[in-house]
Amino acid sequence: MSRADVLMRKIREDIAKIQSKTGASTQEEIDVMETALMDLTRRINALGDIPVEEVLPHKDDLVGIMGLMDSLEKAIEDAKNSSRKAVMDVLQKIKAQASYTNQE
Repeated sequence: MSRADVLMRKIREDIAKIQSKTGASTQEEIDVMETALMDLTRRINALGDIPVEEVLPHKDDLVGIMGLMDSLEKAIEDAKNSSRKAVMDVLQKIKAQASYTNQE
């Protein structure tokens, strides 16, 4: 198995991790997505150090991965925004409750 084969297998695993956490609502899930995205980027960059002859059989996979990068990053950003909104909602409820309690 060539280095490119190994990297491509790991790249597919990273993508699967990211896609399985789409819609993440906890910080732990978001952290898994971010780590997988960083690993994915690092591995794609590592392909640049491998001779073209080894990478060439994976050309179609790489083109597909490039198309996925934007949607993967968007999924992570959406999950972060959703979590932030949930935290803000809880904080607003706490503030409202405190305000109500202080008025009594």
